[in-house]
Amino acid sequence: MENQIKIYLNSGNFQQGFHLTFQLNNTPKITITLPARPKIPHLYQNWQKQYTFLIPTPRAGFKKNQVTNISSSEYFHYYQALCQEINIWFTPIKTLIPHTEKTTLILNTQNISDNQSKEILHKLPWGEIYLSENQKIETILSFNEGKTTPNIISETPRQVRILGILGDNTSIKISQDKDLIQKLRRRGAIPKFLPQSNQELKRQDFAKLWDETWDIIIFSGHSQTYQQQTGIIHLNSQEYLDFQEIRNTLITAKQQGLQLAIFNSYDGLGLAQQLADIGITIIIWREITPDQVAPLFIKYFLTYFTDNNSVYTAMKQARQKLQELHPEIEEKLPGVTQLPIIVHHGKVTPPTWSQLRGRSGGRIGGADWNLDNLLTRQELRNRKNLLEAVKYEVVARLSQSLHNQMEVLINVPKQFQPQQVKRIWDVSVKIGDRPTLKLSRDADIIDVFDDSVVGGRLLILGAPGSGKTTTLLELGQELVIRAQMDVELGIPVFFNLSSWRDDKQSIEEWLVEELRWKYGVSRDIGKRLVEGKQLLPMLDGLDELESSRQGLCVEAINRFLSGSVVLGFGGL
Repeated sequence: MENQIKIYLNSGNFQQGFHLTFQLNNTPKITITLPARPKIPHLYQNWQKQYTFLIPTPRAGFKKNQVTNISSSEYFHYYQALCQEINIWFTPIKTLIPHTEKTTLILNTQNISDNQSKEILHKLPWGEIYLSENQKIETILSFNEGKTTPNIISETPRQVRILGILGDNTSIKISQDKDLIQKLRRRGAIPKFLPQSNQELKRQDFAKLWDETWDIIIFSGHSQTYQQQTGIIHLNSQEYLDFQEIRNTLITAKQQGLQLAIFNSYDGLGLAQQLADIGITIIIWREITPDQVAPLFIKYFLTYFTDNNSVYTAMKQARQKLQELHPEIEEKLPGVTQLPIIVHHGKVTPPTWSQLRGRSGGRIGGADWNLDNLLTRQELRNRKNLLEAVKYEVVARLSQSLHNQMEVLINVPKQFQPQQVKRIWDVSVKIGDRPTLKLSRDADIIDVFDDSVVGGRLLILGAPGSGKTTTLLELGQELVIRAQMDVELGIPVFFNLSSWRDDKQSIEEWLVEELRWKYGVSRDIGKRLVEGKQLLPMLDGLDELESSRQGLCVEAINRFLSGSVVLGFGGL
């Protein structure tokens, strides 16, 4: 069983005590008092000063409140004393909470008028409160109760749209964050970034928030809080942005589906307070963030969250992972793993990853979604075997393609050879009614495939020998990884159209025969795969057909596509 407790601090301060309203789950609210505890502000301020001084390479442009002659033992003593003082102070609350496996505390501070007490309340290590020997509390900050703002949950399977915002990277390595976000493709995400190239982030880039629909935004870079309630992000080394300036844009983004904002940056409480009433869930760091710790935290959080844990559970498990796998972090900086925290108003329920993907366990297509109802164990084995065969084929063919690239590069003067082997041909991309564009050598074909206009149906154009097949293989390699991690995604399978020899044979019939001949899939299983729309055909070799038959083949493909192949189509 999981307990959720809400505490509304109505008035008070640490010198006189706090009057508050307490609610356990859906039981009636009760009014109680927390006693005065004047030591807590003193202990926190001493810990914070020493933390700021000792932190290595922060995600900040400068250090503040520096002190000298700091010893690690003295620093550890202040943190331990602070945690002990909080646990004693919180005793009247502990007696009201039954012991369960999970306890989540939503702490609302909107009625506290003493700004100094409010700031310290926001920054205390609430996660160090013990209800029993092995049970801690996971805390969410709430700056206002707000209105109930229901999340937009998709009722059809889709991919999660993530916008990575890459700000000023002075003295920090935000490239690590970008790599982590990119890898979420394999969990069913479509990540894009601001800026879209290696240019500096500019104010005008934020039009992307207005123009497109996003589920999650993740900011990496420098940020700061001013006067407790104002937050800024550094766009580049010269410019910064106050989110209040683009408030209407963010409200529109929420209305279009934005539900989670992660600021993997420095001192984000001001940002959270500016965004809290919009109705999105926010994750921020409350103090200077060590550049060695921030990428690890976001890595573990996203790993657990995309594994369909709640935001609360993912946060708790990310902390535990940091503490268990990197004990030296807490040894050097006690309390650092307690600094990231969730912020939202009290009536928000953050969605899970499956809900964002339209797989909430609710009704999809008029039926209760249940994995066991979709695929039997034998079907799962068949799927696994086919994916392994395709994976082996892709690796082998790409290795041969790389060998051919190296042969070409051997004859290129050294000064013109790239440091890394990139695509050495030109490929054009046509999306809907948009003009045909050349795909740059650094671009990923998966970005084109993920475009909402493409809808899983892609035609790659190029002159003979220009690299169309290798580009298709690169796309297939990424799609195989996705399909191995998500059984609802189509199985990418490669077929060469040169084997379509019967003009009267439908593409469906041809696919079944090709599966049998090429991969050893029986006709019965192949027919179920095709009719069940479990394949994502990757068609190659149209130009290898006789020119008089190419038009007939295209007509057959179009008839196949008109049969509502939902899972997608990749072809040349």
